[in-house]
Amino acid sequence: HRFRLGFQLLRWGMLAQRSIDFRNLALPILKKLCQTTGETVVLSVRDGNAGIWIEQIESDQAFRIAKREGVRLMLHAGASSKVLLAFLKEEEINRILTQLELVPLQKNTIVDKNELRKELQITRQRGYATSFEETDHGAMGIAAPVYDHYNKLIAGIGIVAPINRVTRDQVPAMAELVVAAGRELSTLLGATIFDRKF
Repeated sequence: HRFRLGFQLLRWGMLAQRSIDFRNLALPILKKLCQTTGETVVLSVRDGNAGIWIEQIESDQAFRIAKREGVRLMLHAGASSKVLLAFLKEEEINRILTQLELVPLQKNTIVDKNELRKELQITRQRGYATSFEETDHGAMGIAAPVYDHYNKLIAGIGIVAPINRVTRDQVPAMAELVVAAGRELSTLLGATIFDRKF
């Protein structure tokens, strides 16, 4: 008897291989973003109602923001987590928000669902997420979406920095670099759509 490999098995194999290669593919882009911004760079993915840092390149600065890889962060707080929520389809956002408990983590954590919805809308419109002291005292973040070859949100790429080094006035210039890195990684993954409408 002849064995014929079905399309679904091929697809599963491709997905498994892509997950193994994803971090290796992302590393040069993460390192370049770290060099151009001078700040710690993180790669995050969604796991249910949380975001997980799967890779980070620490800044060479004496004072820097860093967490251990694998740390889980709830999706309502921090740029690297909010980006994983903001760029989902509306029905998926609504489903997650019905389950999500908006626990206050720092003084600027968003704990009101209507306020969070407005923040997610702003994030989609400008193409990146920001945070200032939402998860850690004295820390800020900027993150952009990363898409795969199905044009599906697969990850977030971003920077984390002390707020006295990256002020709100500096966010647009830094965000341009972060968004460019997100698009570069998306392109490597085969994505073709970047100006998605939700």
